[in-house]
Amino acid sequence: MTSSAAKRSRARVKVPQLLQMEATECGAASLGMVLGAHGRFVALDELRVACGVSRDGATARNIVVAARSYGLQTKAYKREPQQLKALTFPLIVHWKFYHYLVVEGWYPGGWYLADPAEGARTCDDDEFDRSFTGVAMEFIPGPDFSAGGKRAGVVGRLLSAAGRVGPAILAAALIGLLLLVPTMLIPQIMSLFGNDLSGTVGISAVAALVGLTIAFTVQTVLRSLQGLLSIRLSTKVSLRLSASVVQRLLRLPAAFHAQRGASAIAQRAFLIDEMSVGISALTMTLSAAVLTCVTAEIVLLVIDVATGVVALAIAAVTALVLRGSLLKARNEAAKVMVETVEVGAMMAAALSQVESIKASGSEDGIIARGVAAQNRRLEAEQRIGLRMIGLDAIPALLIAAGTIVITGVAMAQVVAGRLDPGSLLAILALTGIMLGPLSQIVAAVGQAQMLRPTLDQVDDVLEADLELDEADEAGEP
Repeated sequence: MTSSAAKRSRARVKVPQLLQMEATECGAASLGMVLGAHGRFVALDELRVACGVSRDGATARNIVVAARSYGLQTKAYKREPQQLKALTFPLIVHWKFYHYLVVEGWYPGGWYLADPAEGARTCDDDEFDRSFTGVAMEFIPGPDFSAGGKRAGVVGRLLSAAGRVGPAILAAALIGLLLLVPTMLIPQIMSLFGNDLSGTVGISAVAALVGLTIAFTVQTVLRSLQGLLSIRLSTKVSLRLSASVVQRLLRLPAAFHAQRGASAIAQRAFLIDEMSVGISALTMTLSAAVLTCVTAEIVLLVIDVATGVVALAIAAVTALVLRGSLLKARNEAAKVMVETVEVGAMMAAALSQVESIKASGSEDGIIARGVAAQNRRLEAEQRIGLRMIGLDAIPALLIAAGTIVITGVAMAQVVAGRLDPGSLLAILALTGIMLGPLSQIVAAVGQAQMLRPTLDQVDDVLEADLELDEADEAGEP
């Protein structure tokens, strides 16, 4: 191997994260990440079938066969950890004799891992040496390999799962447009009041108070209508999805149930309410907040270009900072979902076999397993809770800093004689009007990202293939 080839092979190759929904899917999820690194995006459901995942998982041989079916040239090796550094990354390795994960690359003293159970992480040489079993698989795109597919956006998937929500979105957009009237009047009223400070202050104050009262009253009524519409939409989506999931489960072939635990499948029917509330909030927030934010920014640009550009830059920085943090929080949410399903499935399975458990005297073992699974779920929830504390603080901090910067720019314009005092008050009001909905948009998109694991669980049922076995088609019992 030449020095340039060695350098390429040792460089870290980041893979798109694809987390498993069940413990048996680690091999399929690892292959999906490797394919994604080479530009081929395949759904986990398809990978599960290609890798022959059963309730016992997938074998290394099945993973190799599946990879070759997608056009990857695959080689399996028996290697020591240091020997892996000469191979082409990313690799799939056997881990702790019961798990598969992706090795993205290495650095002095450690390794970059993409774990389908935990997400992206690193480990030192000692942990890698203890956990790596010696089996590694190398994947190189062959002449038959073709990039394709795409990573579906979570917002579009949520709206697609909700079904016909067009009327609700239209109603939310209409309410958002009506909300713009009092929202845009408030800065105008404050501007007129500020410009009349040197004149009839008493009359201006009374008129401003009356105008503000009317505007706030209209805002309250319209926001109440928004809340009522959100509740109705949430109920409608929940009923529709629940009926679809139950109907689909009854129609799916035996092969679907053979690849998954019965208790784990049943748990997915209980995820509908959480997802329907998220879809409702997303629909209501995006349609109204986007209109308000864009309109306020346009008005700011009309009043003063410099202030409007600063506000736009602050909004862009806020979105970029939160995007990176939300990706990490999404992985934590996936872990919580996996642990939640595992706990529910374990308890449901135990209750269905309670007589056998009591007869064999294995109650203590079942309780210990249940407590351990519950502790893992609580730890995952605590980790995501700590991360969300930071995420919740970031918008408030950035918006406060942005308000200070915009205020400073506007005051500088007043001092320079480019703005009057009334326009300064209008800019301050418009800043709050624009940055407030911005934080709502960020929160809604963040909530949508947190719902991705729940959506994956539900889509695993709704998008599963309904083709029947040959015996069923022939009418055999």
